[in-house]
Amino acid sequence: MSKALPFCLAYLYPFLVLLTAQGSWAMLAIPFFTFAFVPIIDIVCGIDSFNPSQENEKEVRDNLFFRFITWFWVPMELSIIAFGMWWILQPGRTPLEIAGMSVAVGMTNGVIGITFAHELMHKSNRFEQFLAEVLMTAVSYPHFCVEHILGHHKKVATHSDPATARFGENFYSFYWRVIATSCWSVWNIEVNRLTKLGQPGWQNRVFRYGLTLVMVYAAIYAGFGWLALCFFVLQSLVAFTSLEITNYVEHYGLVRKEISPGIYERTLPKHSWNSGHRVSNWFLINLARHSDHHFIASKRYQILTNIEDTAPQLPFGYGTMFLIALIPPLWFMLMNPRVLDWRQGNISAKKHKPARALCLRFMLIDLLTILQKWGNVVGV
Repeated sequence: MSKALPFCLAYLYPFLVLLTAQGSWAMLAIPFFTFAFVPIIDIVCGIDSFNPSQENEKEVRDNLFFRFITWFWVPMELSIIAFGMWWILQPGRTPLEIAGMSVAVGMTNGVIGITFAHELMHKSNRFEQFLAEVLMTAVSYPHFCVEHILGHHKKVATHSDPATARFGENFYSFYWRVIATSCWSVWNIEVNRLTKLGQPGWQNRVFRYGLTLVMVYAAIYAGFGWLALCFFVLQSLVAFTSLEITNYVEHYGLVRKEISPGIYERTLPKHSWNSGHRVSNWFLINLARHSDHHFIASKRYQILTNIEDTAPQLPFGYGTMFLIALIPPLWFMLMNPRVLDWRQGNISAKKHKPARALCLRFMLIDLLTILQKWGNVVGV
């Protein structure tokens, strides 16, 4: 149980939602915590290079407490949404306060909720798959359950995969492309699946997801009115935008070798960006150990390994990388040289040192390099 406790840090977010409800500057609690506090703590705590040994891997994998952490988030997320609706419907709420609460709930459901849903949808039992669908429906993105498993994991690091950001593609171009093409991809996946099984078209899960969302929207409108519905839609937008920023960061510029037309080499750790930053991985239940996840997708989060020598490494934790991804010039200056190094066979970045001072030093060097290059671009 003690090994699972660090992954309970995600449950700080509901308390931050309550803090947001205090209004004024407290409404910035979740953005500040996610994009300032956690990245700083990441630097202080450094890289977690510990990997479970083969001897205790089974014990850790079968420990139910790790599963309860993800299962219990489902009622927690629904409670957070209900609380947010109740809060914004109180008399005297300003548009800015309503927007602030929507962003807070949306970031919570995007950063934590979708991360937990991602873990659950990869499991073979129907119970956990159902929980994943509930979480993804709560952010108006249920089709991700199909596209991620049957689309992304099969096509990752190819131009056929909507969720693989191409070299030189900024986040904003990627965002609109992935939104449109992933929906079309899900439709084709379902049509092909039903055709192979000889089942009728009405069993297409796209119809079920669409009908479910219509029923959820109608229930919210009928029970709480248009303002509550706007809140639900806005928090969903924030949540799945967070997801797509994650996708952008995790695979930017990486491609698999095409062996023959339409046939690609096996997905290896080198085809996903890895991050071993300790605190980020505690909050995101090892999502940043993404190279191992794509190598063996069935692994539960608690036994994912931090691959440093055969996988490309992100320079910072996810919170910092998210912010940089939103500023294309900075992103390209930071990541394009790393992608080019990867293409030349220099797969792994400098091995991170566990010493806190060295971690801070490397981060400052990267930031200074970015600022210097940016100054040259704008002519400063």
